[in-house]
Amino acid sequence: AAVACTALATAQVQQLAAPDVRCSKLAGLDLPNTEITGATAIPAAPANPDHPTLQVPPIPAHCRVALTLRPTSDSAIRVEVWLPEANWNGRLLGVGVGGFAGVINRGELATAIQRGYAAAATDTGHQQVGTELWARGHPERVIDYGYRAIHLMTLAAKDAVSHYYGMPAHHAYFSGCSNGGREGLMEAARFPADYDGILAGAPAADFIGLVVAGFGANAAALRQHPFPVTKLRFLREATLAACDNLDGAKDGLIGAPEQCQFKPAAWRCPEDRDHPNCFTANEVAALDAIYRGASTPAGKILYPGYSPGGEEPQPPSPGWAGWLIPKPGEPSEPLQMHTSFMRDFLRGGAAWTPASFDLEHDYARAKAELGPVLDADQPDLSAFAARGGKLILFHGWADQAIPPRATLKYYTALTDAMGTARTGQFVRLYMAPGMQHCWLGPGPWSFNWSAARPGADPKSDISASLEAWVEKQRAPGPITAVRPRNPYSILAGYPPLEVERSGLLCPYPQVARLAGGSPKNARNYACVSRLSD
Repeated sequence: AAVACTALATAQVQQLAAPDVRCSKLAGLDLPNTEITGATAIPAAPANPDHPTLQVPPIPAHCRVALTLRPTSDSAIRVEVWLPEANWNGRLLGVGVGGFAGVINRGELATAIQRGYAAAATDTGHQQVGTELWARGHPERVIDYGYRAIHLMTLAAKDAVSHYYGMPAHHAYFSGCSNGGREGLMEAARFPADYDGILAGAPAADFIGLVVAGFGANAAALRQHPFPVTKLRFLREATLAACDNLDGAKDGLIGAPEQCQFKPAAWRCPEDRDHPNCFTANEVAALDAIYRGASTPAGKILYPGYSPGGEEPQPPSPGWAGWLIPKPGEPSEPLQMHTSFMRDFLRGGAAWTPASFDLEHDYARAKAELGPVLDADQPDLSAFAARGGKLILFHGWADQAIPPRATLKYYTALTDAMGTARTGQFVRLYMAPGMQHCWLGPGPWSFNWSAARPGADPKSDISASLEAWVEKQRAPGPITAVRPRNPYSILAGYPPLEVERSGLLCPYPQVARLAGGSPKNARNYACVSRLSD
């Protein structure tokens, strides 16, 4: 059906006016509370002009529409819609943006049109990166960031698609990771008619729990019990010694994180004398806090802790270095995000300092004031399911930014609210051992959570798997992930030239069990309900 729709779209577009004429006419679109700031025909160009020998498809000729949406007097949401001039596949792809946003994700827009999609992205309502002053005293801008910008971007993009091609997209998809994953879940919960399929990676679903409780508690623990960056390599070795062989394969990868009960105290320095290959009492306390999660004095966990496996830097990923564990004389990135949130989102002002953080009080206040705007952990997605929507979640078990158990908590809430059988009809979750935040890490991490590659096998392309589920009712099964020998190959835009290892990602709660042979080859694994099966 999708092939037929794509052929129909191509035939109909060929009967329309010249592409540049159709593009220029989009400048006159009359959309509510919208200013069209540009509608420009962009000629084809090399994707990597500085490296012409790389076998990377060029960015095709396309119509680039720039809009500013103003749903309120204090809103200025920038949106770009890129519309391929030829070979449109009939689909619209909305792409997410990470962190506190502030930029338009043009890299993903380029990838999308290279693969035949019309695509849209937004800065979610501000153009400031590295400071969140845009949120201070601007509640409407916080709402734009929280959920309104992505929704209005989607409506505007659908209008642009229909006017440019003379017909609507036959299916609409959304893809994002981290805050982009949160945006996807927000769409499913609040605006179930926007997208037919949503791919949400490492989602910051419980946004308040992450930024206020999680980041705040870790920063407080590390102020009290500093942990040196120089011991991250030994920490990695200690976690492997404790948990590497739990899945029956001693391969430098924690393949069974749910069974891993890593105890830092087991590597305590004798007589608390500091040494590179052991942990002092202070360091044990810091690690216990990070792995345990944000907890009250009574022992209630407000936000999950991290899982062992993502500690050591994996260039170009820093691992915990500079992220969870601050470098000497520098604040960690989570502490900066936590501080910005407390000062600017919660109207704490410049007078607020991390030393004044009160976990229970600040968490409760943030939940009450901004949870309804920013949290995307609503467990009832019945409206999205009722109209045939499909949702694929994924999370790396070695994620150093958003604890993977937070996504397990969200998935469990879905099954509790909607039932396991009903949830299984429209949701899949994939947990990737050794994968860090959205990508990279010691394990297999590349399985394409961007626009689906034309003709891709759904068994190795998670985006193609989502489309097959939506358009052909083929429910996703196991997916093969790879770890390229050169991770920069993915950054450059071309498929990995050499694969260092591959692995099998199973639909949760199934896990991959080694059946025999090399543990670095996905073909040697099978999905089972328990590793003991």
